[in-house]
Amino acid sequence: MTDSIALTVGAERTERWAQALILAGFNIVSGEQTGEANLAIVDGTVGSGPADVPTLRIPAGEDPPPERVIALVAGKLEEIRREWFAAGVDPVTGMPGRESLFARVENEVELSARIMKPFAAAILDPDGIDSLAAGLGQEAANRALSEFAQFVRQRLRRVDGLGRWGSEEIALIMPATYPTQAMTVIARLQDHLAGSDLAPGRIRSFTAAVAAYPIDADSAGRLMELAEQRLADARRKGDGRIVMV
Repeated sequence: MTDSIALTVGAERTERWAQALILAGFNIVSGEQTGEANLAIVDGTVGSGPADVPTLRIPAGEDPPPERVIALVAGKLEEIRREWFAAGVDPVTGMPGRESLFARVENEVELSARIMKPFAAAILDPDGIDSLAAGLGQEAANRALSEFAQFVRQRLRRVDGLGRWGSEEIALIMPATYPTQAMTVIARLQDHLAGSDLAPGRIRSFTAAVAAYPIDADSAGRLMELAEQRLADARRKGDGRIVMV
C-alpha cells in the first residue's frame, strides 16, 4: 500500500519536499483528496491538517532538508502502524487483523447458536502475489493485496466481515449464510475480478476455501482450521480454485 502524504507547509517547501517524497515512493495528495492521506505534514504548533488525519509537525523556524523530511515521515508512519497493530488493525489493508477477525468468528458462533442459523467463513488467497513481490518488490505486492481487499469489500454486504488472515490471505465472514450461498458469493467475486477492467495490480484470480458453522465445525477454532486445510487443498489443484469440501 503506497502511503499518501498531504503537505500544508507553504508553497516553496511543498514543492521541494513533494519532489523528494515522490522519488522516495510516497504519493502526494491535495485538495479534496487530503482527507484520504495517511499523514499530513504541517507547520509548527499552530498549523492544522485535514480532520482525522495523523499529523507530523515541523517546528517553527526549522527547514529540514528533504532527506530529513523523508526520515521523519518514515518514522511517523512506523509509529502509526504500531498503533494500528495494537488496535488490531492490519496496516497494509487498513482492515481488521487476524486476532480481531477471529474474535468476530467467535462472536458469530455464539450468535449462530442463538438464532439457529449457520454462518460461513471463506479464506481468499490472491493468485500471483509471490511473483509480484519477486518481480516488483514487496511494496508492489502490498499495494496489490490492499487493492484486492478493497475490491472484495466493495462487493460484500455491510454485515459481512473482512480482514487479513495471513501473509497473503484475507478472510471473509458471512453471517446467516449457508455453504452453497457462500460459494455463490465467492464465485461471483471471482467472475467480477476476472472481467473487471479495474482488476487490481496483476491479480486476476484468487484461490479460496469455504467452511460453515455448525455444518462443518463445532467451534471457531475448528472452523478456521478447516478453512485453512481446504485452502491448502485448493492451492494444490491450481490457481483460481474454490473448495468447499
